[in-house]
Amino acid sequence: DFGLGSFYCFFSPNIVSLMMTHIQEYIEGGNLMTPGEFQAFIRLIFWLCFFRVSPTELFDNREAYSCAQAEIDVLPFNRFMAIHAALGCSEQRRGLAWTAHFDSDRFMVNFDAEVSKQASKVAYVKG
Repeated sequence: DFGLGSFYCFFSPNIVSLMMTHIQEYIEGGNLMTPGEFQAFIRLIFWLCFFRVSPTELFDNREAYSCAQAEIDVLPFNRFMAIHAALGCSEQRRGLAWTAHFDSDRFMVNFDAEVSKQASKVAYVKG
């Protein structure tokens, strides 16, 4: 389970597995991502959304965003950006040129299906 038990409250094991596998395939330099780095990456994405700032703003002003310090300690800026870039890669384009996350390809179709399954479980209300 990649050592990510607490993440399964929000992400199904299938979603985590798909994301981890995709990142591992496309990450720059072949330096495989650890489960701790994956957790820090997801948490940093949440902080970026919460504060509505760019990664550069968050990393350059650590004092102002001290609540994200633990994640920043685990995942330095360059590593964060390498993982971010890996998510923008697809089967057709290998490299670190950024494209929209999960641009149409086989991975996107599988990922979309898993997210839809998870969303239907979360949103279902017994009547």
